Amino acid sequence: DALITGGGSSTTVYQYLNAKCEIMLRASMNQMRKEHAAVINGPYVYVMGGYDGVQNIFLNCCEMYNIQKNEWKYFAPMNISKCAFSATVVNKEYIYTFGGYDGQQRLDAIERYHIKDGSWELVNMKLKFPLSNCACFCPQKNKVIVFGGGFSSGFSPFVE
Repeated sequence: DALITGGGSSTTVYQYLNAKCEIMLRASMNQMRKEHAAVINGPYVYVMGGYDGVQNIFLNCCEMYNIQKNEWKYFAPMNISKCAFSATVVNKEYIYTFGGYDGQQRLDAIERYHIKDGSWELVNMKLKFPLSNCACFCPQKNKVIVFGGGFSSGFSPFVE
């Protein structure tokens, strides 16, 4: 299955049901957003940041979707309002975000959300270059790979 969240000036959410090859309308997000990041951890989908195309603001607010209850609830905001960043779950305990764009510049920041504690922190380590639209994933315990993205002189060929 896949969850399709927001885009443009939308709060709409659809779920693609692979077994039935159909799309079903789900509960709408609380905040319209585009260029946000989303990750899944157990029965929850975490949606973070992005850009509100109606109010023209960069977002740090975050929402959690309970797949079983079909409901959205806000959770702690990130430290930095941003869009065009990547995110991944690490060890089923943390959500990491990498880079992004804050309306002024690309970012080299890394943030970590403690799922159990419900708090965000800025990680002391930075990306090699400020990046927007990079990708990331957690291939194994305690490891994250960040690659690609846009930076000052075009597109990044680097993998960190």
